Amino acid sequence: MASNDKTPAAPRYAAGAAYFDMGEHTLRVPMTLHAENRQRLLKRLVKHNPAPRSVVLLQGGEDTTRYSADADIIFRQRV
Repeated sequence: MASNDKTPAAPRYAAGAAYFDMGEHTLRVPMTLHAENRQRLLKRLVKHNPAPRSVVLLQGGEDTTRYSADADIIFRQRV
């Protein structure tokens, strides 16, 4: 992915395992992590006995700016 391009890159394969990254000098996120997280979410949802054909909406992180400037605060994922 180009440094000024905001679109996600296609998954890449190294040693047979697929992963996502945002280019050089960034961490690789294995696609298996997404599958594991979906399974964990499903296990937690089943405990609440959801209605058939339920839909789950997830909210991502939000960008914030510093005062009225155009400088962004670096987004940090909270656990």
